[in-house]
Order: sequence, then C-alpha cells, then structure tokens
Amino acid sequence: MESAFAKALGAAVLVTAFGFAAAPLGAQQASPGPQPGAEQGTNAAGAQVPEATVQRAGAAIRDLSGIQARFTQRMQSAQPAEQEAIAAEASGAAEAALASRGLTLDEYNSVIRLAQADQSLRERLISAARGAR
Repeated sequence: MESAFAKALGAAVLVTAFGFAAAPLGAQQASPGPQPGAEQGTNAAGAQVPEATVQRAGAAIRDLSGIQARFTQRMQSAQPAEQEAIAAEASGAAEAALASRGLTLDEYNSVIRLAQADQSLRERLISAARGAR
C-alpha cells in the first residue's frame, strides 16, 4: 500500500543526472514515455503553452524537487505513526509552492502532462527549471 506521502509527492519531481523530469503531483507512477495517442516529439497543444506559464511551471519543478528531497528524508527516518502528519505537511508545502508561483495543482499537472507528450515543451520546462530562482 502506498503511503499518503507517496501519493502527495510520489514522483512529483525526479531529478536526473543533468536535467529534470517531472510527473504530475499525486501521480501513482510517472509514465515512462509518451501518453497513448500522443505523437513523440511535438504536440500542438504543448506549443501553445504561454512562456510565462512555462517559466512558472519550471520554477515550481525546482521548488518541488527541494520539497521532495526534504520530506523524503524526513519520511524515511519517521516512525509509522508520524508518517501521516509528515505527508500532510509535505502536501501543504507542495500546494504552497505552486501557489507562490501562481499555479493551481490542475494547471501544474496539465503542463506536466503536456510535457510528457511534447519534447519541445519538455525542453522548455527543463530550461526554465534550471534558470529558476
């Protein structure tokens, strides 16, 4: 059974060797490839995501990466009785991070889903996440 923490941040942000790969918040598992029916490479919907939204989502990816690292460490050393409270705190921190970037959970998840199917959008997000402050 997956913990509430895993559901809240699960694969919210996976930091790889030299880049960022993101999955929607609350996702059970990150999809390893494009979504069914999506063309690998480019997607017209991804190309229409405004640059301001890409910048905010990229910054959120960076923020969520730090939150995930911090709370994963706490969760691993916590007693089972403490894990639910830590998961709730992690969820609150993730929601606050998104709000501070001007994004709702649905907006963030939508951009991430589009990026999973659109390489160009994914590259724009990676660039925004790397340059985020």
